[in-house]
Amino acid sequence: MGKQTYTCKVIVLRKKRLRESDVILDCLKDDGSRLDLVARGALKPTNPFAARLDLFGVCECEIAPGRSLDVVTEARLLGAHEALRTDIQRSAAALPMLEALDRTAQHDLPIARLFDMTRVALDHAATIEPSRAPAVTAAFLLKLSVLLGFRPQLDECIECGMPLDHDKDWTRISFLDGGVVCACCAMHYETVRVQTSTIDWARFLLMSTFDALAASGIETTTAFDVLDFARRWLAANAGVRLKSADFLFSCGLF
Repeated sequence: MGKQTYTCKVIVLRKKRLRESDVILDCLKDDGSRLDLVARGALKPTNPFAARLDLFGVCECEIAPGRSLDVVTEARLLGAHEALRTDIQRSAAALPMLEALDRTAQHDLPIARLFDMTRVALDHAATIEPSRAPAVTAAFLLKLSVLLGFRPQLDECIECGMPLDHDKDWTRISFLDGGVVCACCAMHYETVRVQTSTIDWARFLLMSTFDALAASGIETTTAFDVLDFARRWLAANAGVRLKSADFLFSCGLF
């Protein structure tokens, strides 16, 4: 007797050709874990999987257990996020979210709230003004760092607890040791200087909802400063360097 099929929601993170018309899908499962699937015939234009199982898409899938990879037998599209594939600015801005998830999500290791947070972030990236999409990605990467266990301390010195001096133009940050370092304690840590306004915005994006972000007045240049902070934080603490984020900073689209 064959194994029983199961149903779950997934977000497609990456697609890899398997055979002439089949693809392997790297997905984020609805419990926050990673799930790799095979979609038979998904590269055929007439196959319904071609439109339903695409990057950024949110699907409810019927899945049959396989020998090495489980196989998608049915897929119902819940959210296409088509603008993230057809608009070059939105696409460039949102791809670091998918790459970060593809690099950090683990099989059989659920992370509570990760799936819902990702879905909301993609919703906003697909509808917000394209020039502000990098701010959504910056917020997502910061929130992802927290869910992975790498929350930055941005309010006070990680050594002595001295509150952040918002009147200063620059603040010292230790990416390896956890956050803000005051001038008196800086000699004990490897630090870099970051604009205090960038730290303030990073704290806002970290603590606020995506709706609050959309209503904020964050400018594109500021969003890129926070995004740079977020990608450096993720690289230092999770060992993940995002090539798509490197491209975003050099593509000249914004």
